[in-house]
Amino acid sequence: MIERNSDNVNMVINKPFIVAIIINITFVILEVIIGITNNSMSLISDAGHTLSDSLGMILVLISFLLAKMKSTKKFTYGYKKTTILISLINSIILIATVIIIIFESLQRMQLHGHINGQSMSYMGIIALCVNLITVYLLSKGQKNDVALRTIFIHKLADILVSIGLLVSGIIIMITGIGIIDRILSIIIAAIVLVPAIKLLITNIRLTIDGVPENIDIDDIKNIMMSIPGVEEVHHIHVWALSTQENALTAHVHITNIERTGTIIAQIRNELMSIGIQHVTIEAENKDFSCTEQVCHIPNH
Repeated sequence: MIERNSDNVNMVINKPFIVAIIINITFVILEVIIGITNNSMSLISDAGHTLSDSLGMILVLISFLLAKMKSTKKFTYGYKKTTILISLINSIILIATVIIIIFESLQRMQLHGHINGQSMSYMGIIALCVNLITVYLLSKGQKNDVALRTIFIHKLADILVSIGLLVSGIIIMITGIGIIDRILSIIIAAIVLVPAIKLLITNIRLTIDGVPENIDIDDIKNIMMSIPGVEEVHHIHVWALSTQENALTAHVHITNIERTGTIIAQIRNELMSIGIQHVTIEAENKDFSCTEQVCHIPNH
């Protein structure tokens, strides 16, 4: 599994990922300039969101470079946890950006400055192209990593936002009603806020070693109990080592001590198939057993 993780890391930091970062940062600069010069809060709002996505991709890149570093005596798991920490930071930045955009849009709701609908339409077309290209570039790597999948999902939502920019620009061109720009910026922010909060909650849980959301403890116990020779399973602990790797420790009561090695190997294979790469099993038998509350050696 170490080799598979290395492949995943290389997949994340490959050329398409770097190209996606460059394209998005270039677009952010262009959109901010056009947004400011044309008094468009929706363009600035979208630029803020795209900037947070770009920063997120940069942070993911940094975290995966750190995750490739070897473990040390002080950091026995290496620096894999930085992928979760950086994902947490990214979600906080995203929420802060959204709140600022909503506040600024509400502040400007009464302003009646001229908004260039044509520029909005053109930027909507460019934004749509950028988001479609980014989704394509990230489509392969996102299948193997939670942090990258989050950015991928955000970019899918951005495709809808880009269409909204295009349509709003056309409406402003036809009607001249500039308040549509402010309303759209708030809608964009609201669309982003809901998944951003969900992402924050997920990252907080992973940071404090909560069970990853795609893993069910009861399912794990049932899988382990289905293996011949396993009589009881308890003290199950599952946590994320990184956004790509999960770990588990458990106590397993084995009926035939001579088959301990074979049974543990079977358990590891089964759990690896559901995304748990690092498995540590404490085997128990009639001479040493545990309950959920306490472990003890029977008196003879």
